[in-house]
Amino acid sequence: MVEYIENVTDAERKMAQSAIESLAEHAGRLNGHDDESIEIPMMHIPAKVYASLQSLLGNMAEGKATIFLPFDAEMNVKQVANLLRFPIADVNSILDKGQIPFRVINSERKMLLSDVLVYDKELRERQDRGLEILAEEAQKLNLGY
Repeated sequence: MVEYIENVTDAERKMAQSAIESLAEHAGRLNGHDDESIEIPMMHIPAKVYASLQSLLGNMAEGKATIFLPFDAEMNVKQVANLLRFPIADVNSILDKGQIPFRVINSERKMLLSDVLVYDKELRERQDRGLEILAEEAQKLNLGY
């Protein structure tokens, strides 16, 4: 699941900074032990963060790995392939066709996460439109769908 946190207001930035400071005050209790927990007194977080936090905890409860990246993070071909769940060869083909902007650093192609997510969104929209067309045609032909 990809969570977007966009259009952050000044009030949300201040609330996030306050939450970071509150977390930092209690982080020392862990002393580097991943298997412990800490109790943090009630704190306020921006509502936009709630869905991401819920997703993170849900993934953790299911034993799934989770990654958080800023929207402007750069990714290599393998990372993009993992994100899109495409073979690396398909990602290279997409790049060769100019469907996702990239730059080359030390012979490695790098893409912005934001550009990859735009491509993914547009691809899903095209797929959805195609499925709608197929469903309409199936109904016109009385195929039982």
